[in-house]
Amino acid sequence: MSEVAQDSKPTIEANIPWKPYIPLILIAIGLFIAFTIYQFIDKLEDLRPPEKFYTEPLPAFTGTDHEGEPFSVEDMKGKVWVASFVFTRCSGTCPMMGQRMVDLQKALITNFGKDQLARVRLVSFTVDTEHDTVPILKSYAKMFFAREGFWRYVTSEPGEVQKLAVEGFKLSTSEAEGAEAQEAFIHSSKLCLVDTKGYVRGYFEGATDMNDSKAAKEVVKKLYSQIRILLTEK
Repeated sequence: MSEVAQDSKPTIEANIPWKPYIPLILIAIGLFIAFTIYQFIDKLEDLRPPEKFYTEPLPAFTGTDHEGEPFSVEDMKGKVWVASFVFTRCSGTCPMMGQRMVDLQKALITNFGKDQLARVRLVSFTVDTEHDTVPILKSYAKMFFAREGFWRYVTSEPGEVQKLAVEGFKLSTSEAEGAEAQEAFIHSSKLCLVDTKGYVRGYFEGATDMNDSKAAKEVVKKLYSQIRILLTEK
């Protein structure tokens, strides 16, 4: 009596047509998880208060703003502010730095309430104090739509701004002897974040390429985020 052949049953493996793609799928899942973790950590960084860069607050400084009003670092106590060092004849980094401040001013005014805005300021110090008089600074401020009382262009006695930049903000600045007027000063392109007690809390690149909108937006986004955090500090 002959044995009846049993029907062969297909194995589970034979029913998985995508088996060769399993390694690729696992890699894709791993990359997705890694990216998600990175995004989470990045958001945590944005929520973390920035550390103080130095053990001492900014030194005393007095000057005059583009409206002819007196300015002092002491008067900025209680406010979070962003400082830059520029000069009106500059044709290199200064226009780019000015545009970043324009973008930041717009973001703050658009999104902050009246009480928050009252505790925030933007300040641009001219390193060319002999040339950049109050009327010249006033015209320059209008070019960048600086909001009166909110974004101030400041001048002072010769050498005082450089002293504040070097000794207070720890930024290099010097006069370029023999250079054309538009390149007469060598100065940092950093935007400096200062807390309500006068401590430097961050440096951000202000001279991003005007054609690189992504980098420019990232600078403004980070500054905006850090300003919000510092406003909550006691």
